[in-house]
Amino acid sequence: MAATALLPFGAAIAQTVDAARRITDAANRFLLSLDDGQRQKAMIAFDSGNRLDWHYIPRSRPGLALGEMRASHADAARALFASVLNQRGLDERQRKAATIANRSFGEIVASPQREQHLGNPKGLLLGEMTGAQHTLVETLLDRFLGTLAADPLARQKQRVMEQGLMAFRFAWAGSLTSGEAHYFRVHGPSR
Repeated sequence: MAATALLPFGAAIAQTVDAARRITDAANRFLLSLDDGQRQKAMIAFDSGNRLDWHYIPRSRPGLALGEMRASHADAARALFASVLNQRGLDERQRKAATIANRSFGEIVASPQREQHLGNPKGLLLGEMTGAQHTLVETLLDRFLGTLAADPLARQKQRVMEQGLMAFRFAWAGSLTSGEAHYFRVHGPSR
């Protein structure tokens, strides 16, 4: 009886160890992505009084702002956030990252700026998605790529594999309500 009663605590300890490892790995990936100056700006001593001075009131504060980071650094910072946020916080952050416009672009996205716009991938990085979300995007890709003949299909799949699927982004524009106008795309770091 005593062993059975303690089992959930053993699982909780294992989860805590896994969480600590996951958070540490994400923090190290973020810090290693920065140059020395950025890293020094982003870090704060554990015993610093400023370590606990965080809130949502807009004001100037020390540190490295997301706006000062290159896209790859900001992606690593968001992955760190995702390692500590609960599912609700993650969903809200993911939705914000994936949404590139509040209105749909219409049936066809074509304009003189199309190449420039698509050359700068925006949206939620697939590497920041949960396993279930990632599977949905893979299914979506298979559905669209499945319309190609065998040769172009093999070339497109090879391009995806070379670029690394986790480096692709899912972008959304428009309504989240079923039946209302929306637009989405999945695109990689290069064409």
